[in-house]
Amino acid sequence: MNLAVEKKLTIYEVAAIREKIIGILDSGSDLQIDLCRVTECDTAGIQLLCSILRTVQKKKVPIIIHPFSKAIQDTARIIKVELEAG
Repeated sequence: MNLAVEKKLTIYEVAAIREKIIGILDSGSDLQIDLCRVTECDTAGIQLLCSILRTVQKKKVPIIIHPFSKAIQDTARIIKVELEAG
């Protein structure tokens, strides 16, 4: 199942995005997340991405994450978090 996140990945959006992701994972579908159009990202957004990556590794769920946008990469670099998409 595909999930496109556009514009903002901030504290104001993460709860709704998290619920969508949980629904996809609970349905047993493969997860594809498109993050290339995210223009604003904060630490809550990075925390959600880290949580998603840990969860899918633990559950061995196939995941495809399209390239992280510049906003995501910049925030991750500032807070010294390494994100690796599978």
